[in-house]
Amino acid sequence: MTHARVALRPAAAIAAATFGVVATAAADLPRYEAPALQVRSNIVDGFNLPPGSSFNSGTPAIADDGSVAMRLLVVGGTGRGGVWRGPGDGTGSVAFQTSPELLPADVAFAPDGSLVFEIYDIFTEGIFRLPPGGDAELVVPPGGPFGVNTFSNPQPAAGGDLVVRGGNFGGNRWIRVAGADGAQESLVAESSPGIGFLFVPAGDAAARAIGKVRLGSTGGDQPDEIRRYAGPGDFVTLARDDDADPASPFTSFDNSVGATPDGRAAFIANLVGGGRGV
Repeated sequence: MTHARVALRPAAAIAAATFGVVATAAADLPRYEAPALQVRSNIVDGFNLPPGSSFNSGTPAIADDGSVAMRLLVVGGTGRGGVWRGPGDGTGSVAFQTSPELLPADVAFAPDGSLVFEIYDIFTEGIFRLPPGGDAELVVPPGGPFGVNTFSNPQPAAGGDLVVRGGNFGGNRWIRVAGADGAQESLVAESSPGIGFLFVPAGDAAARAIGKVRLGSTGGDQPDEIRRYAGPGDFVTLARDDDADPASPFTSFDNSVGATPDGRAAFIANLVGGGRGV
């Protein structure tokens, strides 16, 4: 039987924990090396990129070993999108190019060093995996058991599994894709009782989906929760806004959520007492 579990801390405990974190951070500021340029786009020249390339409006991915990768809207004068990759030492190059008229979405590093990303035009062409030094292969085609025609933010997990939001004209769902055989499992859908809207989830090492869930309907005044789904309908509530719980210290959450490998969530929230926090 699937069930919902709640993992919330009282507001006073949250405030005390937050204060402790802030105090520690102030006392032990991290030390950073000088920034090193990895890649630059330009019309007439570039750094580690052909002239005329562009990577505007994308978010780079960074692996544990310092490697960097990101999507390219245009690779030089080819009219193609692509993916750039470098080891983080100031070198790197275009690792993949799409077919004309297609674009890659933002990329993510898998534990084995592969890159995972969606390719799309109006609708999705599917989710692709690009191993180091290899060719991109389609790992999640469109359609499938849930008729998906759009994917958002595929997140690789251990064993080749993926967590992704998939959608069609009937709404969105959080999907876990098995790395062994590509089988898709719906963890939660907007057609589920009480669900108004599912924002894009993050994923942890166990391929659990962690993200913001709007309850009731899509209105901004509806209750929001940060949930972690381990299986279909099996979730833990990690945080609630004050529309869901009047005692909550949070008035609202930003849409994007981060996840640690062991399933903790990091999110940005507006606070009842004023201001914002992470």
